[in-house]
Amino acid sequence: MAVRQLDILLYPPAINILLFLLAILLWKHRKTALAFVSCSALTLLAFSLQITSHQMALLLEQYPALKPHEVQQASADAIVVLGGGMVPYASEYDGSSLADDALMRLRYAAFLQTKTGLPLLASGAGYFEISEAEAMKNILHDDFNVQDVRTETTSRTTYENAVNSAQILKSLNQQRILLVTSSLHMNRSVFLFQQQGIDVIPAPTDLHSDYQPDWRDYLPTGDGLKHTRYVLHEYLALLWYRIKYQ
Repeated sequence: MAVRQLDILLYPPAINILLFLLAILLWKHRKTALAFVSCSALTLLAFSLQITSHQMALLLEQYPALKPHEVQQASADAIVVLGGGMVPYASEYDGSSLADDALMRLRYAAFLQTKTGLPLLASGAGYFEISEAEAMKNILHDDFNVQDVRTETTSRTTYENAVNSAQILKSLNQQRILLVTSSLHMNRSVFLFQQQGIDVIPAPTDLHSDYQPDWRDYLPTGDGLKHTRYVLHEYLALLWYRIKYQ
């Protein structure tokens, strides 16, 4: 938990607040303090623009969308879909539900399954009354009529997604997979699954290259800040794992 809290301090707006507090501590050294204040204000402004997160996301987005003919020619053994978060309580369902990112991933996984007929593995641990993988399985059954679904219910990180899913896949002699996750999360996911000896065909969803910015993306918003934080998290996480496995 302590590591997670420190992780939060690396991203906006926490990092901007820390810079501002540092400026107050250094106020006797006016030039240095003003430099920190300026840095805090300007980076906060930049981080709150949707265009900033969009451009950063494009640099991170290495895998294009699969074309229909590529799906058919993939020759995969299975589809793996990674969890994207849960909502603790959704009153309309009288229980927990999947977050937006998870639902986008799940819908695309169901689409691929109907096109290929491949078995599907949902990966994600439980924080509430049900694991994310089990929630995904239930939705696939009830809403998408996808029946051939296995679950991996113990993973709380992308690293654990890869390790635990690979164990299940290898036990079933499934070495080549269509991997479904958000486009920004794909780089890290592919790398970690490959480290486990799994042959990965990236099947990203929610691609930023499909998005066309307009004038509103040049205005500061809370959503812009949220998206920039997500992109920065992916950059740092990918850097961490690449250093770890070097």
